[in-house]
Amino acid sequence: MLLRIVAVLGPIFILIAAGRILRRFGVLSEAGAADLAKVLYWFALPVQLVVLGASVDVAASADPRLVLAVLLAYAASFALGWWLSSGMDPAARGSALGVAVRANGAFVALPMVELAATQLPAADGAMLRAAFAVLLAPSVIIFNIGAVLAFRLPHHGVTRAGLAHAVDEVWRNPLIIACIAGLAIGAWRPGVLDGTMLGAGLKLAAGAAIPLALLLAGFGLSGDGLRGRGGVIAAATLGKLVVVPALTWLAGWWLGCPPAAVAAAVFLMAAPTAMASVPMARLLGGDVALATAGVTVTTVAAVISLAGWLVVMGWWMHG
Repeated sequence: MLLRIVAVLGPIFILIAAGRILRRFGVLSEAGAADLAKVLYWFALPVQLVVLGASVDVAASADPRLVLAVLLAYAASFALGWWLSSGMDPAARGSALGVAVRANGAFVALPMVELAATQLPAADGAMLRAAFAVLLAPSVIIFNIGAVLAFRLPHHGVTRAGLAHAVDEVWRNPLIIACIAGLAIGAWRPGVLDGTMLGAGLKLAAGAAIPLALLLAGFGLSGDGLRGRGGVIAAATLGKLVVVPALTWLAGWWLGCPPAAVAAAVFLMAAPTAMASVPMARLLGGDVALATAGVTVTTVAAVISLAGWLVVMGWWMHG
């Protein structure tokens, strides 16, 4: 099981290392990385989110209780992180919050769900896959709204003006707009893009998102992100990989969601910090080095924590 998890995460580290190598040999400059971050943020990631949402049969598989469970766990984690990070400078505070609460749903959690589904009875495996597919798009909206708030509120404060400024940025965020557009297409006619020239072009563009995000994460790797911040990174990692999924499990159980659906939500929230946190930190005033260090540490630690959650969820579902 552990070797299969490593096989899922291994390609992530290869591309992160490639980004570092590109920087080391001067192939990619600071200016080039900034331009790539804009391409990722304004084009590749939004296209990917539209394609993902459009492929989901929202009406057939949606469970509002499951979305509520994720929202409750996310809000509780965000509030706890906000309180614990009160003494940090605004840029570092935003990145620390992002590390602690934002999950890499599409590129780590999705393969983990597929892995878990193969270990379950056919009916449970099918429910796990369907629940995750429908949950992913609204959760990305939740994550991106939270990310914008995390990066901007420390600069503007939790005041009426500060909240208004953050909310204004939320509704202009291309990732959130893309999630809403993809969900709308999925609710109207799931799979409408399949087999079309437009769909093929969009899927081709969407495929650029994760390699770009990983290369940029590797480009930003630096010991500066860890130096003197070991406690912050450790606390954020513990929150991301243990506390957030545990709260999700509790919320899903409390709301009466089916066990397989709860497991899907737990796997989503137990994923390491999303790679998109790095370009977002770069563009929204966060601490890029801290965000990169958080992505790296949570991804390494997730090899063990995700194996643990697979065992726990399997035990909980089937005793």
